[in-house]
Amino acid sequence: MVDLKYISSNGIEFDLHDFDSAKLFKADFHNVAWKPEVVKKQYGTTVTRFTKDPQKYPCTFRFKGDPAKRKTQIDTFIFECENDVAKQQPGRIVWNQQYIQGYFNQHDCYPIESGMTWTELEAEFYAPFPFWVEEQFYSIKKGEYPSWVPADVKGYPSDRNIRYAYTYSYPYGQGAMEYYIDSPFGADFRTIIYGPAPSGVQFIVNDNLYRVNYPLRTGQKLIVDTRDTTPIDLKCIVVNPDDTIINVFDYRDPDSILFERMPGGGGSFYGYGEYDVDMTMYIERSAPI
Repeated sequence: MVDLKYISSNGIEFDLHDFDSAKLFKADFHNVAWKPEVVKKQYGTTVTRFTKDPQKYPCTFRFKGDPAKRKTQIDTFIFECENDVAKQQPGRIVWNQQYIQGYFNQHDCYPIESGMTWTELEAEFYAPFPFWVEEQFYSIKKGEYPSWVPADVKGYPSDRNIRYAYTYSYPYGQGAMEYYIDSPFGADFRTIIYGPAPSGVQFIVNDNLYRVNYPLRTGQKLIVDTRDTTPIDLKCIVVNPDDTIINVFDYRDPDSILFERMPGGGGSFYGYGEYDVDMTMYIERSAPI
């Protein structure tokens, strides 16, 4: 059975399979529509690109039991939904390991005919970013080698079918990791690099160089977040040991593409082996699987 729940921005969870929580009777989470932008021709059109509107899911919830119990359950659920709206902080619907963020911004509640033993709540979930997201986490420790690269491989290997866009000055394989993104849309990511890094930070993803010319002291960490939903002043920051934040957006190297998304399929990450790295990839799908 699918693990299906709603988590409000307060962190309150509702099991959508359970009548003692908020039983979801029906919803169409697999309804997908892409909107073509076209140029008209004499016969038909030419598609220039596809866009995707915010996702809207009509949902029907059912509550049963004595009227007092139903009233408490419905009031609790609606309070959390409207608290999300009031704070403009989205909740999320979770389907197994995937989630979509948004708001229950419409609702209507009424008893149904059969003996008045059920109460239905009709609601609509509005998702401004119309994708389901699955997070994949990877970690590389300082000086760690992957099992598929011998630790004594140095420099530019002539015996391997590998080409680089520019010359690398570090041992091949040091701080390296393979990954696979199971989505045609690729993935944004959030990377955390742990200091010290006295010469600044650099790493490579699929031959794209990411470099920030800001030296890290012991205890500091650099966070790079490529997601469009992340505020610009939080996309490239240093977090101090006391949790204060330094915006280092202007320290990004002009020769690197700091917020380039990862393409779908397989790829490699190289962390130069000089510092510990944590990476979370945000894999996007139109519908949950």
